[in-house]
Amino acid sequence: MSTSSEATRRRSAAVTLINGDEKIIFIRRRKRDGDPWSGQIAFPGGFVREGEIPLEAAVRESYEEIGYRPSKLSFFGIYHPNNAELDVYAFTDKEALPSDLRAGDEVQDVLVIDRNELKTGKTASGYPCYTWRDVEIWGLTYRILRDYLTINVKA
Repeated sequence: MSTSSEATRRRSAAVTLINGDEKIIFIRRRKRDGDPWSGQIAFPGGFVREGEIPLEAAVRESYEEIGYRPSKLSFFGIYHPNNAELDVYAFTDKEALPSDLRAGDEVQDVLVIDRNELKTGKTASGYPCYTWRDVEIWGLTYRILRDYLTINVKA
C-alpha cells in the first residue's frame, strides 16, 4: 500500500552525458519565475510525461535541451532532491558527443567540462559542491556526479 506522499510523487529523468575524452555535459538552466532550479547547473533532463517511461523522457529532454539524442543510455540510479517530491531517474551515456550541441529554450548555456578540471569545495551556504571556474555544481546534480565519479575512477 502506498502512502499519500508516494501516490503524489512526480517523476523526472536526468541524463549524464560523457564522451570518450572524459568530458561531462551540463546545462545552466534559464532563469524563470517560479522555477526552484532557475539558473542552476544541472544535467539535461526534465519531467516524465504521461505515458512515457523515464528512459524515453531522458532521450527527449536531452534532445530538447542540448540538441543531442543519446542512443545507448544505461540506468544509473534513482535520486530524490531535498526540495521536491520527485523520483529522478539518472542515466549515463558514454558515446562520443557531437560538436554541435545547442542550448534549447529552457537552457541558458551548455557546458562541456573536463572531469579533471572539477574541484571539490563548499558553497557559500556550506553545501558540498564541485567547482569549475566560477561555476558551482551542488545539490542533486552534485550527488549524482559524486556517485558517478566515485564509481568511474579515472585510471
